[in-house]
Amino acid sequence: MALFEVTAYDKKIWEEELKDFMGENGYFSTIFDFSQTNAGKSPKGWYENRIPTVDEYKQCCFNSQRKAKGIGMYSNIIENHDEPRGASTYLPAYADNDDGVKMLATTSILLRGIPFIYQGQELGMTNTRMEKIEDYDDISTKNHYRVALRDGLTPEEAFHGVSRYSRDNARVPFPWTTGENGGFSTAMPWLKCHPDYKDFAAEKLMADKDSMFYWYKNMIDLRKQLGLTLLFISHDLSVMRFICDRIAVIHKGVIVELAETEKLYQHPLHPYTRALLSAIPMPDPESEKKKVLEVYDRSCHHYETDKPVWTEIEEGHFIMANQEELAVYRQKLAQ
Repeated sequence: MALFEVTAYDKKIWEEELKDFMGENGYFSTIFDFSQTNAGKSPKGWYENRIPTVDEYKQCCFNSQRKAKGIGMYSNIIENHDEPRGASTYLPAYADNDDGVKMLATTSILLRGIPFIYQGQELGMTNTRMEKIEDYDDISTKNHYRVALRDGLTPEEAFHGVSRYSRDNARVPFPWTTGENGGFSTAMPWLKCHPDYKDFAAEKLMADKDSMFYWYKNMIDLRKQLGLTLLFISHDLSVMRFICDRIAVIHKGVIVELAETEKLYQHPLHPYTRALLSAIPMPDPESEKKKVLEVYDRSCHHYETDKPVWTEIEEGHFIMANQEELAVYRQKLAQ
């Protein structure tokens, strides 16, 4: 399956050429639908953006579905690494609560296509709160702040106008725990943690059956009952263990290992998979200090003459490896 990000500036041309970009006869199997993320945007700058109405959001979703019918299917998102949090972008004041966030999640999960869940979205994370423009790392945020000042806004108005739409809203450290820096790091993170990170901590929500985490889990179960498939992309392997039936580990766009979830966790073979699993934070601080991280170095492979091949090394467990590596992996599985 091939997935791609495509942006079109001429709506009419885009609608006419949609069939060239996705589906069986398109360049790609599927493409992201950015129609809702563009709703309410102003060409003047972020300070002129507005929150789309519920009807506008609905029409974006439905129009995309109608246009894709008979051609292919979109990959649906609420947010990603380049967008602010959907829970702070698409909900009117009366729905700015847990029920509203759950309804937004339900709308996306049950659309035709492939729903993508961006890390932190499964926790119901909202936009962060910064105190001044210098707290932001995103260059686009700073540029739009300067545009707002150029167009006559006061520093306070400019800051308020751009902070809602900053990409850094979705780039703060992932809150694993309620501990220091959300369990993300014992060092100072590149961005401040969300001020309410304790409310969004994964360990807390995973212990609450009424939480946003379990709402997503239930929606995923519903898709399964309907014979649908959900593709969940995340760096959060500890959460994925409780959501996914199978996990594909991807390195630089190439799937290097694929297996049923528990099989992958019990018998990780590829060195990149082992490195990712070793990086999962441990809830016990003392154990976390003592654990040994595995670091993936591509030079460990010797593919000059013995090229890697995609191989089912055991039933339902696939790996990208050459013959030398396969022999070692088979020995490990036999132990």
